Amino acid sequence: MPRYYRVQSASRNPAKLLGDRRVSRVWVGEAWRLCAACGGIGYTLDESGRRIHCDDCAGQGRVEDLRSGVSVCRSLADLAEYLSERGANLTGDVVVVLDGEPSDDDDHDADAPGSPILIHPTAVVEILPVSVLAGAA
Repeated sequence: MPRYYRVQSASRNPAKLLGDRRVSRVWVGEAWRLCAACGGIGYTLDESGRRIHCDDCAGQGRVEDLRSGVSVCRSLADLAEYLSERGANLTGDVVVVLDGEPSDDDDHDADAPGSPILIHPTAVVEILPVSVLAGAA
């Protein structure tokens, strides 16, 4: 099984990465998509044709673009490249090495240097100091 790599705070329990219900958000800022329940208009129609407030998007017509899985890179070199491009502050962080199965969803940053992907982690393999990234790029 391939290994995958991500960075996170050393204070965060890596076991919380495990499980099917993990979702990924954009790292900085927000990402939205049209609400599938109302087609982006903020309401649906009841049986009599009256407009009713869409509960899925709270009438906004859009929902946060959450993706299924945990964001990772395929190698330490890819992770180092991705983090370097993002100018990430790694103070207090560790590298988490995971086993897992690829998600059907694309990572928000899939086209970025380092090409992160989403996976459904099945095991935490190892925790490494972020200093391992210095020699990986």
